[in-house]
Amino acid sequence: MKKNKPTLSNATKYLVLALPLLFIAPLFITIGFKALKSNDTYLLLSIGIFLAILAISITAIGIVKIGNVLFHKDDKENEDNEEN
Repeated sequence: MKKNKPTLSNATKYLVLALPLLFIAPLFITIGFKALKSNDTYLLLSIGIFLAILAISITAIGIVKIGNVLFHKDDKENEDNEEN
């Protein structure tokens, strides 16, 4: 069986996706705290916290995938054992 090798372009897509979220999430959190003082609404604050958690998660996944690309080994012995 042929295994899918991790690629660097696939891994960097996660980091490119997370980059705008890393700037937008604190903006929403700041606006959410200001809206909390004036309107007593938690909507923008909860959206900001959700975006921050999403940005951290996507960044972590991207870093793990880049680590897999850099330290991926081609074990010919393991592939030969799987075929038999």
